[in-house]
Amino acid sequence: MNAEQKTRLASLGRHSYVSQAGLANVLKDLRDAGSLPAACSRQSIKRARQEQVRIHTPYGQLMRSMRIPLIGPAEDRDFEYIHPAAMLSHAAQSCAGFGTFLQKQLAAHASDLTTPWSIILYSDEVSPGNQLKHDNKRKLQTVYWSFREFDAGLCSEALWFVLTAVRSSTVVRMGGMSVLFKHMLLPFYDDHDFRFGVTVRVHDRTHMIFASLGIVVSDEAALKSTWEMKGASGTLICMACRNVVSVSSDLHNTDATGFFVPSSETDVSKFVLQTDDSVRRTLQLLKQQHPLVSASAFKKLEQSLGFNYRPNGLLHSEKFASVLQPVTMTMYDWMHCYVVSGEYNMEVGLLLGFLATIGIGYKDVHLFFQEFTWPLHLGSRGASGKTVFEKRSALSDVLKCSASEALSMYGVLRLF
Repeated sequence: MNAEQKTRLASLGRHSYVSQAGLANVLKDLRDAGSLPAACSRQSIKRARQEQVRIHTPYGQLMRSMRIPLIGPAEDRDFEYIHPAAMLSHAAQSCAGFGTFLQKQLAAHASDLTTPWSIILYSDEVSPGNQLKHDNKRKLQTVYWSFREFDAGLCSEALWFVLTAVRSSTVVRMGGMSVLFKHMLLPFYDDHDFRFGVTVRVHDRTHMIFASLGIVVSDEAALKSTWEMKGASGTLICMACRNVVSVSSDLHNTDATGFFVPSSETDVSKFVLQTDDSVRRTLQLLKQQHPLVSASAFKKLEQSLGFNYRPNGLLHSEKFASVLQPVTMTMYDWMHCYVVSGEYNMEVGLLLGFLATIGIGYKDVHLFFQEFTWPLHLGSRGASGKTVFEKRSALSDVLKCSASEALSMYGVLRLF
């Protein structure tokens, strides 16, 4: 490469920001392709992407649209989603690796009318663009799905199918995640009902897969919005418990029956658990009382019961009344519970505080970590956790690090 070529290479990406890794990947793709496309505008790229997803399957088009009512101007709008049966069929036929994996899982886990597979729905908010912007209007609520019977394969991002992605501000105008989930469940139970089987062709063999919703997994904020729970802002703060009240409410001290326990209680034997039926009775009570009491009285009722009344939401949908088991299906995302400002972070912070009392500082831990070399795929993207203890302002603070760093550093911390 001569001096002029080096200068041109160094100046690439100056007009619009692109990371060095991103620029390198684009250049590698162009080199491997052997030619530069004649049309390279944003509109051309968009048209090319749209053409790529215009795929017809035995279950119809892969990309579909669904009309959902909105609150305020533009009272309804069409929202795109990827049809689950079409996606499953397309993936099984077009990807040999996935087809082989699917056959393996079908051999390990029978799928029929009496033993259907469990569909998992997962949602999370994605924040593209400036993470620190106070009003990031590009935030998206994204819904994914998979099968519990994929076992350890669920650790692979490739085995989670995207169902839809909608701007967070638009989801608010729908009425919240509860309304979005209700509509996104329809493709699983409408024209191609997974409960009665969908066929997929894999390596010239046809298989039937029977399935129904079995797990709804998210972080606390997403579950709160999906099930219309009050959560931490309510009096009954936990969907799984009938008698655990917020410690700040002081109800446990004024309750003459002794039924209520504070959220600070550590003796789980004192907890009275919710059931799917008890939640249904709560929702029925809200429905009955809504037209009978004043707005202020109803607000207090919602507060005391721990649920919001959302008549057009998921839990009040008659279509899914026989499908939904809100308590049984709910799963809190372990990553958010443990390694995203969770229990792990708190425990490590307390550990460092204790070590300080016996003369071991965070700098000692940092020096110990420097003796190790992490796998390249972790170290190259700054996910090793090797420098987590380099700077700490207070030993008793909760450990601040990414989930990847927390998992990567765990083994070394145990050795220490």
